[in-house]
Amino acid sequence: MNPDGHGGSLTALRTSGALKKLQGLKVETLSYFQVDNPLVKIIDPVFIGFHVINQADISSKALKKLYPEEKIGVFVEFSNRTTGIIEYSDLSEDKLNAKDSAGEMLYSAGSPAIHLFSISFISELTDSSSISLPYHIAKKKITAMVEGKHAEISGYKFEKFVFDALPLSAKNVILEGLRDEEFAPVKNPSGQDSAESARELMTALNRKWLTEKGIHIPAGVKEIEISPLTALSAEDLPEGIKVPDTEKVLIS
Repeated sequence: MNPDGHGGSLTALRTSGALKKLQGLKVETLSYFQVDNPLVKIIDPVFIGFHVINQADISSKALKKLYPEEKIGVFVEFSNRTTGIIEYSDLSEDKLNAKDSAGEMLYSAGSPAIHLFSISFISELTDSSSISLPYHIAKKKITAMVEGKHAEISGYKFEKFVFDALPLSAKNVILEGLRDEEFAPVKNPSGQDSAESARELMTALNRKWLTEKGIHIPAGVKEIEISPLTALSAEDLPEGIKVPDTEKVLIS
């Protein structure tokens, strides 16, 4: 069986027993992200506060898209007034390039795939036999055996998307974040949205934190990684940090 997409993760929480364990531990909110993104705030106090204050079933982060063809989903309001996300591959070229009255991108609110789910909503959604997330068709390269050899062939995968749960919720809310602080996707082997560009963005952010804290950074330092177990912001950085004079620095 092929994986059924990230939308299958909600059902997997129930079938694996993880949902029952979370309920037993009195956990009320699940922090969720799926994109290879080293800048994601695994636990974001502001985001969680926003979610709790609004008593939302689902809360989502939004980021302004850089350009129309950027490969991220976009937030939309459907005709029945519910809020949801449409995957970039499901938008026509006309929709991708649509402009508003000010000449700006109409579909500019991109989704970095960062959400908060209430445990009660996940329980309700996965307990109902009458509610099911739809399948999407994705055309992808698939590893297969051809004449006894491994080969990459074109094929179709049927996938569920977790954001299709948004219109099914009683209430969902959106919080806009800052790209430079929360989004460094790794999608390509080189160039933009690669591991290299993600390291550059991570280093720039962590350098900014250390500078704000008044911590000296030697001139020879080229890469900086601060473990999220150590800090999620400049304010979290402990006193007494000394940055070694090496090209690559890990603060953990």
